[in-house]
Amino acid sequence: MTDFASWFLIVLALIFMVLGIVGVYRFRTFYARILITAKVETMGFLTMMLGVLVQTGLSYYSLRLLLVLLVVLVTNPLATHAIARSAYRSGLGGLGQPLTDAAKADGESKEEGD
Repeated sequence: MTDFASWFLIVLALIFMVLGIVGVYRFRTFYARILITAKVETMGFLTMMLGVLVQTGLSYYSLRLLLVLLVVLVTNPLATHAIARSAYRSGLGGLGQPLTDAAKADGESKEEGD
């Protein structure tokens, strides 16, 4: 039963990744693409590692995998946010065009501190 569950999670991870690749080609804007890649990385990695954890059982190796899983779950959204914020602050608009003055006025200005 654990073998079936682990392979189910691994195949589910592959499905997440394939759908993410389709999403990257489907969406046109930078921000939509970075959103879909962040979701794919997080969910694909999560289900893949859970599948491997179920397959290995409780051991020292599985505890190390769990630690890696937790680190990735924390750092991946932070890195995605940092990349998107940097792109926004440098003036990248929706389709690669600079932001309009109205859009800059709605968001935070580049002169403000972190």
